[in-house]
Amino acid sequence: MKTIENLTDMLKSIFIEHNYEVTDYSNLLSQLEINKLIRLENVFFANLNVKTKTNYFLVISLSNEKELSNVLKVQGRLANYMKYKINEKDLERNISLIICFKNEDDSKKIDMSRVLEVEEDPYYFKKYILEYSEEELKQLIKNYFTTQPDNRVEDILLNIISDNPIYENYRRNKKSGRAYSLVSKIYMKVPFLKLKINQESSLISLQKNIDEALSHKELLLVKNTLLEKKWKDNKSLYEALKLLDNNEGEVD
Repeated sequence: MKTIENLTDMLKSIFIEHNYEVTDYSNLLSQLEINKLIRLENVFFANLNVKTKTNYFLVISLSNEKELSNVLKVQGRLANYMKYKINEKDLERNISLIICFKNEDDSKKIDMSRVLEVEEDPYYFKKYILEYSEEELKQLIKNYFTTQPDNRVEDILLNIISDNPIYENYRRNKKSGRAYSLVSKIYMKVPFLKLKINQESSLISLQKNIDEALSHKELLLVKNTLLEKKWKDNKSLYEALKLLDNNEGEVD
């Protein structure tokens, strides 16, 4: 396994382990005149082209929350550039954009309305925002990757997400369990990653964990109400998410 120094290294290894061809695009994309809107760092392109399936991913890294919204302003130029560079007829229908967003302030939550605005935008790419903090990344690399240099990246991540004691530590102490938090977000935002659950194991259901945590805060009813409602727009959903986060009351 290649030495893992950052999240980009981690994601590249995951794609390679799943038989994707990975190409670094950092220097090429810097030629686009979009640096005033977003600063592209650690960019790579991953493509899977087999007889039964084709998939394409463009992975970029950002560290400024305002740049998340600016992604929508430059995505057309990014898509046209990739279409020019990658001569594949099904590229437009099968390309996704993973945005690795480093939250510089670990105590500050990302603006959910901005996340929803980007991820639910239907044009050019299917978009995923993978938010993380430097503390989460450092803990994950130090505690797990430096001690298992010969293991596959996905095997390490799967062992973490499937380990009940690690989860219990995360539930009791969010700071000491930061590594688990990042791994869970990687599984949510890299769409081809799947949890391999052994029915005979004592693995706790993730849904059960979520419901239990919400129940302790008397928020389970709110969560169920959110899932049942049909939202007219992102703003309405965001207001409901704020209500859930602040525990201010019930959603009608």
